[in-house]
Amino acid sequence: MTEIEYRVADLLNFSSSQKPVEFKQAFDSVMLNKISDAVDQRKIEMAQSMFRPQVEVQDENEEEEVHA
Repeated sequence: MTEIEYRVADLLNFSSSQKPVEFKQAFDSVMLNKISDAVDQRKIEMAQSMFRPQVEVQDENEEEEVHA
């Protein structure tokens, strides 16, 4: 069985033509693709941050101690 690639336009067409089964299939497919893309992007961000050196950022409200 081949999987159909649905678009947001298909959602609108199915809802306006009152085809609830097709709408649900299209909605599930569109959302699955969006979630999968977001998870893949997050994986890339996490992998890149793992090997990036951490830089300490000093809070502007913190006052440096001066030793005389």
